[in-house]
Amino acid sequence: MELNDQVKVTLTAYGASVLNEDNKQWKKRYPNVFSSEKVDYKEGDVYENQLWCILGRFPDSFQAGHELPFTDLVKAGK
Repeated sequence: MELNDQVKVTLTAYGASVLNEDNKQWKKRYPNVFSSEKVDYKEGDVYENQLWCILGRFPDSFQAGHELPFTDLVKAGK
């Protein structure tokens, strides 16, 4: 798997809350660009994006003692 690969993950409750809050902030700052961003993710939802982008959405989560933002990382199309 490479950083530019399109992947799918299953969100945890924590991951869904991070994405929702992040997307709300983007929509508020740049409503014309991010008007269609989803802000109602929930635990168990599948989120798809490039691996580098997904890792960048959860920068604080990849250290010991932090909550997991997602599970089931797989390449999209599989």
